[in-house]
Amino acid sequence: MKTGILSILILTFFGLTNERTVNSENFECSIKTTKKVYRIGETPEITVSITNNSSNDVYLIGSLDASEEKWRSPYCYYTIKKPTNKALPILGRCGNMNSLRKDDFKLVKSGELFNPYQSIDGYGFFSSYEIERKENFQSPGKYKITFHYSTKSTKLNDYLGDGDENTELIELFSMVPNIQLESNTIEIEIK
Repeated sequence: MKTGILSILILTFFGLTNERTVNSENFECSIKTTKKVYRIGETPEITVSITNNSSNDVYLIGSLDASEEKWRSPYCYYTIKKPTNKALPILGRCGNMNSLRKDDFKLVKSGELFNPYQSIDGYGFFSSYEIERKENFQSPGKYKITFHYSTKSTKLNDYLGDGDENTELIELFSMVPNIQLESNTIEIEIK
């Protein structure tokens, strides 16, 4: 009996109970672009919106350094289906990642929208390198783009980057739902 109560207290403290596990169906992810046709040399302007359709106010974390590479959570990345299968060279990057900060947790009230690429301050969320990479959009033709967002990991350590956990981060992290979202797919054309 004591072990069961202790386990519940530990799970509650670390936010691992069903209260934290919010159904992904309670969130909607959509993307839109400013135009459907771009010229070679242009990159698409895409806006991401995650809608909190749950009855709870939650905290979400935007795109962090290495979120796009899926080196750390949350995962924030696009898949791009191109008209050709021409592979691009893989670019190296350093292994350093910025530290998770309390400012990286954004309160998203029930019914509100969240953009994981929004500007929060001079040091905030990271944009998508793959969407801004002109080499991804050099061939004429149609491109299909989908956005992915995941806070499925329940381990704060997967989010920290090069930082350390503290009481404030643990408390905020306990209010981040475990969700995995895929947006609608948009189609653009490069001419």
